[in-house]
Amino acid sequence: NQLTGTGPVQGQQSSPQTLPLLAPFISMPEIAVGTESIDVPANGNYTLTPGSYGSLHVAGGGSVTFTGGLYSFSEWNVGDNSKLSFAAASEVRIAGRALVGMHSYVGPVNNSGITPKQIVIFVAGVNADNNVLGGLGPKAATFGPYATLGANVVALNGTLLIRERSLAVGSFVARWVSVGKFSLLAAANRFDPNSTPVPL
Repeated sequence: NQLTGTGPVQGQQSSPQTLPLLAPFISMPEIAVGTESIDVPANGNYTLTPGSYGSLHVAGGGSVTFTGGLYSFSEWNVGDNSKLSFAAASEVRIAGRALVGMHSYVGPVNNSGITPKQIVIFVAGVNADNNVLGGLGPKAATFGPYATLGANVVALNGTLLIRERSLAVGSFVARWVSVGKFSLLAAANRFDPNSTPVPL
């Protein structure tokens, strides 16, 4: 229940807060992955319907459009300059890690009317070093640097890392949440029915 770091907080601060902030606290849903893996080549485009899949691999510059609904994956490995766009309200469940590269975009399709509040990504994976916030190796979920993230992300078993100079609109719940310098966060909480939908 402490805030550390040198970044400014714009808005009213209240301390101490009664924990947990979300009641009941968010739980990880069951994840039933499939066997079909999705591989998008560099600069390729792919439209993905709801379903259970294996891994999602998107090479640099690739683009995936999610038509909306429930998706399950074994893991995400998304390259730099990639775009994952959601055309309708969606829930994504990932059994392993979600690694999304620099200059990437994860969020609503432009001008679709969908807001980050309507997109939730559950990541069940753990850090490569799963006992500490830092440590070496991949984190449970990583976005950026220079990423644009418009979604609610839940990674209860490890670190959610939003790297430096990123824009993130949503709610971010994890065992540890780490935000890089010069990043900007805004709330669009899927789990609070009273929160106001915020466009990306």
